[in-house]
Amino acid sequence: FDENHRLISEIKSDLAAVMMATGREAEAEALLLEIYPLFMEGWGPEDARTRRAAGRLVMLYEQQGAPEKADAYREIAWRPDEDIMLR
Repeated sequence: FDENHRLISEIKSDLAAVMMATGREAEAEALLLEIYPLFMEGWGPEDARTRRAAGRLVMLYEQQGAPEKADAYREIAWRPDEDIMLR
């Protein structure tokens, strides 16, 4: 696989979640900002993988006290009928 392959991007999203959980927020942010555009282009805003990455960015920015940054991803990450933030 090349570094932009979709499976690699999914693994990077999961790795970013682990980084967030272990206090490595800057590294997690860099990974999520790298893969999020790939998810948007490859799968679109309705896909669970895209929404999960957006949700992780929202959680990260909320933890950092930057709700204005979180707002840029909140609409994709959250839907009234499901809680994508916890997946």
